Amino acid sequence: MEQELKEQVNQILQKNLDEVYFSVAEKILNDHPKSRYLPWMLAHKMSPEEARVIDALPDKDWTPEVGELKVSKSFAEKLGMDFFIRCRLAHYLRSTLAARNDCCADK
Repeated sequence: MEQELKEQVNQILQKNLDEVYFSVAEKILNDHPKSRYLPWMLAHKMSPEEARVIDALPDKDWTPEVGELKVSKSFAEKLGMDFFIRCRLAHYLRSTLAARNDCCADK
């Protein structure tokens, strides 16, 4: 089991990553010391498209009329993807992050 885990970690760390993972990792870490492994952890858990959405947040053109879990049309166009696909992806990411925050709030 331990050897299998080591092999999986090595496989993840040997990937060539899109620069967006480094950008998202930098935003997550903010003023904390840089993590050598965070970009690879992000790449293991999300697609480059999902990382680009996170990297582009916040949606500066969002208004309450757009809806709490949706994005503005200009935000979707800026990312070059279909507006409705972008809304579904943003909804999924926001609800996932909200659920995680709710779950961790008690700790």
